[in-house]
Amino acid sequence: HRRLGDFTNEGVLGRSALFLALLMFDQGRTEEAATYLARARSVANRVGTGALLTRVQVLDTYALLKTEQPTQAAAAAAHMLRRMRSSAAEGATEPPWHDHPEDAESPFNTMSNHVLWMQLLLLIALGEGGEVDRAALLADDIVAAMAVRGDGLFLALARFYRAALNQRRTDLNMVD
Repeated sequence: HRRLGDFTNEGVLGRSALFLALLMFDQGRTEEAATYLARARSVANRVGTGALLTRVQVLDTYALLKTEQPTQAAAAAAHMLRRMRSSAAEGATEPPWHDHPEDAESPFNTMSNHVLWMQLLLLIALGEGGEVDRAALLADDIVAAMAVRGDGLFLALARFYRAALNQRRTDLNMVD
């Protein structure tokens, strides 16, 4: 029972550190954000929480954008999306760092099926990194999935960003 409490406490600490890192990045406090992100990564590795580590990787991608590395952010987002899609296609194949065979679902499947709001960070990294067409397609997928689930606020954010991407695509097509 005590060990279960340790995992629960660590999981809460890891998720809290992850959200603090996100808030710090959005406030431009990148050094503090990096500290919280490292804490979340440490917890995920220690506890063996694949879903948390996957979320850390998504935030790593978003961090590239926030530290003025948009091209790298877009490339990392595309890589994460490929991993999520291939994981969903293959079923519940676990990444090598995930050592809990009793978990039925891959953390990448969890990301693609349940944590759509985290995909918004990948969407923004793609769009702001110059991959406007790919981001627009992803935005369509995310909006459709969120609409089915009735995700509310995150659905509204996804729709706004999709509209901005579509406007950007229109503007780019007029220049060509």
